[in-house]
Amino acid sequence: MVIWGIRAVEEALASETPVQTLYVLKQAKGKVERLLLLARKRGAKIVEVPKKVLDQYSLHHQGVVLLLSPVELTPCERVVAEVKMRGGIPLLLALDGVEDAGNMGAILRSAEAMGVHCVMVPKRRSASITPAVVRSSAGALFHLAIDKVTNLSRALRKMKDEGLWVVGTHLEKGSAPWDVDLTLPLVVVVGNEERGISRMVRKICDFLVKIPMEGKVGSLNVSAATVVLLYEVLRQRKGRLP
Repeated sequence: MVIWGIRAVEEALASETPVQTLYVLKQAKGKVERLLLLARKRGAKIVEVPKKVLDQYSLHHQGVVLLLSPVELTPCERVVAEVKMRGGIPLLLALDGVEDAGNMGAILRSAEAMGVHCVMVPKRRSASITPAVVRSSAGALFHLAIDKVTNLSRALRKMKDEGLWVVGTHLEKGSAPWDVDLTLPLVVVVGNEERGISRMVRKICDFLVKIPMEGKVGSLNVSAATVVLLYEVLRQRKGRLP
């Protein structure tokens, strides 16, 4: 994968994501100098190039382009086991048909900020992990465990076997998030920008939640709805701490 831009490159270098080559603008200064230090610590090859070379990747490169090894995937089962071993309460997020790269990136950014332990992404009918997703996430995905699953319904059933509850989001049906116990081990499922979660996934959910709206707009964008729900999970869990 190739990514560019100061923020995304910095987050990648600060994470454990395997890096290969950092292309930088000749005689670059300022923030780029800090990236050079990080790249050297990570053992990345550094190559100075003219602007026209970076422009071939993007016109918004900000003087840096980073070549990464493919994003490493982490099975959610392993993550859940590690969280339990530490005495934590697992919190997973499943994306059921989120196809827009901007939405996926924003969701991943919120997930990392709200303490999600692992994100399930279906291999089909879903946005791929692309440079656009990296930019939208502001590099947050490099600090997240991500699991690409062949069959989301089957993956969710496995999580239920591990003792997790599955809560799905719905535009019309369900309880308000603050009326549901979200301190349980959870998989939160958010759906497609237009269709919501699929019928098959909805059947697997232990309960559904919807976000009550006070204004004239009927619903929130999926990325905005996700951060509202995840923040409520965080609020409840922090409120239960001694």
